[in-house]
Amino acid sequence: MNHPNLVKLIGYCCEVEDHHLGVVYDLRSKDTLLNLIEKDDLNWNQRMQLALAIARVLEYLQCHNPLYQLRFVHPALIMLDQDSNPVFFDFFMLSGGIVGDKQFVSSRDKSHLCYLPYIDIYFNGLGVWSPRSDQFSFAVVLIGLICKFSFSGENWKDETEPPIWALEQYNMKLKSGFQPNDCHLVHESLKAEPGFHDLDGVALTKMIFHCMNFCSVKRPTMSQIVQCLQGLHVFNGDFGVVEGLLQGWDSYTYPGKKKGSKWKGCLKIACLGMKDDEIDQGNKKDAQQINH
Repeated sequence: MNHPNLVKLIGYCCEVEDHHLGVVYDLRSKDTLLNLIEKDDLNWNQRMQLALAIARVLEYLQCHNPLYQLRFVHPALIMLDQDSNPVFFDFFMLSGGIVGDKQFVSSRDKSHLCYLPYIDIYFNGLGVWSPRSDQFSFAVVLIGLICKFSFSGENWKDETEPPIWALEQYNMKLKSGFQPNDCHLVHESLKAEPGFHDLDGVALTKMIFHCMNFCSVKRPTMSQIVQCLQGLHVFNGDFGVVEGLLQGWDSYTYPGKKKGSKWKGCLKIACLGMKDDEIDQGNKKDAQQINH
């Protein structure tokens, strides 16, 4: 695979007896995204450029037949070069394509993976990977970019999963006086920066929750995610695309409400309010995709 945001391998050395592997990359790095995500080094425009570039890499991987999956999109495994472009440099959980489908995970590895916040909750709950597992990981990275928060280190508690953390943050803002049509997860310091608009914040927040839907077949494709990001006001200076996107998501009828009823401007977080039969039906569809 040849992509400007995938690191180029120059060489490697493997010590079989000691199980040591050394690699040499062609990369002039600045730092990892993890080390910069909470700092003021990245402004709003740069954060959105990074989000779009990361989404395009995942779209590129998923356009192959069979598709490639990273299954662990983590900011510690994304390096920024001297021009602040993201470069993926670790693919230890890569599956699909010429690598083959790595659906099997040992019980020991599974027990470790389930505690990692960037791992798909679909895998945590069912023990198998979804064809859209990378969408979940991307959403967690995107939360970090817009919230200036990393799901690792001292500020992260293992018992709280990213969807629950994000929902708690969102509900706190609603209780503080925000209205649903202008409530989002964007960090206060980023709101004052050039290029930011509340509509973008609302659109990103909605997309994040859609990407973390437990029923993975209801998650957007990476192409849809890229299209959403490209439609943000920060990129095209127009509100038409993002307003159309929000109206489309607002047409979703929340489970349990009467037919035809809409929650205009609200998030309608389906992953936390779905009926059992909807979850079962979605899981069957995922299983069919996995088996094929």
